[in-house]
Amino acid sequence: MNRLIVGILATKSLASIPALRAIIPKLTKQLAEKGNINTILIEVDETVKEKLNDLERIISFLSEVESEVEFAILKMQPIITHLGNDIDVLIRPKDVKHFLQRFEKMFRIHHIELHENIRRGFKATIHLSDMKLNQVELYTYLGWYGYFFISSDELLKSRQTAVFAFDNASFSVPVLSNTHAFIVDILHAVFGNRFISLGDLVKLLSYLYLETSFADNAEGNSFLNRREIVMAINCFVKSLRICLTDVLSSGRCYIPLRYLLHYSIISSLENFFINKELSLDVYWKELRRILNTEWRRLAKSV
Repeated sequence: MNRLIVGILATKSLASIPALRAIIPKLTKQLAEKGNINTILIEVDETVKEKLNDLERIISFLSEVESEVEFAILKMQPIITHLGNDIDVLIRPKDVKHFLQRFEKMFRIHHIELHENIRRGFKATIHLSDMKLNQVELYTYLGWYGYFFISSDELLKSRQTAVFAFDNASFSVPVLSNTHAFIVDILHAVFGNRFISLGDLVKLLSYLYLETSFADNAEGNSFLNRREIVMAINCFVKSLRICLTDVLSSGRCYIPLRYLLHYSIISSLENFFINKELSLDVYWKELRRILNTEWRRLAKSV
């Protein structure tokens, strides 16, 4: 597996990207939080410091079990921009039981929540006690809100090793290939969040700055040719053209309805007829999510 270094976003990282230098003078805690780039606050915000310490503990554990179970960390490459309440781990369904057995020996688990249980996979949230970064999300497929996009088997075929560097230690942990990680970030922004954040922009530009980001990889390139992924990338790019000013000034921008609705309809039809996920509750929730996203976007523009 190829090796890369995953670091923490800092102000100097922003300064190294010409397109983002202009926002440095107006960086505030509110902008950092809303833009999903709160890791730049590590030196001044105690909560973010505590979350970084918790992240180091979890990463240390993952480095210990990587030879026992097949998994990859999601949404933390090529640079960690945001420390929220959770860390996302893509894992094969057959490895979940052993992973949980090892995990509960190292951490105090408050409870485990099974959710998004669909025909082709499930997600589970491990809720932790006495930690600021207090959730580990286990994905056995790539998708959100009952929508299936890609299986863990497909994604984990081309893992690579990343070195997560902290102040006093570093750990080798599996992550997705750069191509697949890029796809996950785009799908998460378009379908998971329904908005583009400053953190998304930082990651996109960071991928472009990596010399080996999209090296020839037939398997990865075949993913880029899938219809739903091509549509997600087009939706992201078209939205960014409209949203760029808001992203740079206020930290995020909700995707316009004219792009979101088209993508959502196609995804719903594929999920219904191809993936055979026939829960009407999923599609009713999807309609409400679309309307909620549009309301938020309009409220921002008033």
